Amino acid sequence: MGKMSWAAYALGVVIVVVLVVMSPEAGPLFKSIVVATTLFVGAIIAALNEIARAIAGRHTHHPSATHTASSVAEVEAPASRA
Repeated sequence: MGKMSWAAYALGVVIVVVLVVMSPEAGPLFKSIVVATTLFVGAIIAALNEIARAIAGRHTHHPSATHTASSVAEVEAPASRA
């Protein structure tokens, strides 16, 4: 996700949590559950994001991924020496 979508997601989460915590109808147990669940889901999303970033980084920075067919051919058959 881009930075803008993370900001929108975080703003939505903050609004929901603030509304629930400030609600007079919600009991203390429910408020605690909402806050704990929000933190837990946020941690899981952050972990999945790091895993996805590591996998993407591994695929783009792999040494063999930078070789083109022509560079491999040059290594296998060097130019004739004069």
